Amino acid sequence: MIRIIVLAVYLLYSIVSDSQSIGIGNKIPESIFNDVINYPSPILKISDFKDKIIIIDFWNHSCTACIQSFSKLDSLQKIFAGKIQIILVNRESKDSTEHFFKKRTKVKMPNLPMITGDKTLMNLFPIEGYPFTVWMDSIGIVKYFSAEYNVTYSHILDFLKEKELNLRDVTKTKYPSLTISNDLIYFSAFNKCSDSIDIGNSEMGYTDNMESVRMTSTCSSISELYRKAYREYDRYDVYTQYGLALEVKDSSKYFYPLVPDEVDEWLANCSFNYELILPVSKKGQRYKVMQQDLKRYFDLEAGIEKRKVKSIVLRNFRKEFCRNPGTTDSVSWKQFIYTMKSRLGYYYPIFDETNEIKKISIEVSKINPGTFEILRDELLKSNVVL
Repeated sequence: MIRIIVLAVYLLYSIVSDSQSIGIGNKIPESIFNDVINYPSPILKISDFKDKIIIIDFWNHSCTACIQSFSKLDSLQKIFAGKIQIILVNRESKDSTEHFFKKRTKVKMPNLPMITGDKTLMNLFPIEGYPFTVWMDSIGIVKYFSAEYNVTYSHILDFLKEKELNLRDVTKTKYPSLTISNDLIYFSAFNKCSDSIDIGNSEMGYTDNMESVRMTSTCSSISELYRKAYREYDRYDVYTQYGLALEVKDSSKYFYPLVPDEVDEWLANCSFNYELILPVSKKGQRYKVMQQDLKRYFDLEAGIEKRKVKSIVLRNFRKEFCRNPGTTDSVSWKQFIYTMKSRLGYYYPIFDETNEIKKISIEVSKINPGTFEILRDELLKSNVVL
């Protein structure tokens, strides 16, 4: 009975708080937008795109995921030209946005209408993070709120055919815990990934009463949960390709899918929330408790083992000092090793057994998994064997 009452209170709160914004099933009011880029007119009206479905993508200058999606959105607009209209919306001014693209020559401005300096649309929709996507049908009714990765060829095709899209609603009220009680001092639970739950991802936080510690994972894959439990914060380096040996017949349910259209279904069926609450006096046992919980629920054998893996080892080729001491474009050997580890360390462990090397001249673009032969030749110039 308590649970039903609490849910009713949350539901009432959700209805009241959303009453000032546009929700699913509502029609967007006609508005005029100034300071538009990539449009025949400096003024844009939603009614300009009558009989087309409209996809509004909200972004900002500091959103890396937003910027990375521009090329895809541009391509989809070309594919479905005449049937859909993708519109980009950001809060920054027109001058600031134009300067943003001029300054970043590697970021190509998409050939899409871009409403800049916007406050109207931002205030109409319940935006909690970026990118944020709104799907509207051909008569201007809001049908879905989604993540940007849901904007795919197949989803647009189905939307044009008026098929129901099974998209995760990114605006649903998020509950911060898997329990409705604030008084628990020892508790652990799993549940399936849900639109309405966001308990965060933490290694150790304190409960409100400061008497217990809390460890959480939200919508995590099984492999992520095991990595977290067995890494023990930073005791073991298991967040690498070589740090996890998965010996199962079908690994598809253990890792995020590579196909965007499959992500939402996979999240619903194969990812989990996990929450652990322990007394402060037992905080040092939290990883062991999580390991035991994983064993009980998933019934998988897991542990830390020493195994031989392919590694990258750097050694001096000859005893004399570096033959290629570097140019004005050179970097310190320490910087070079840092770059090596950041670019290749996920794939291979890296061991530096060199000495007396101060600087090296090498193109950073050559430090990639597919360029070992080129990298080896470059390093030989500095008397280093890879």
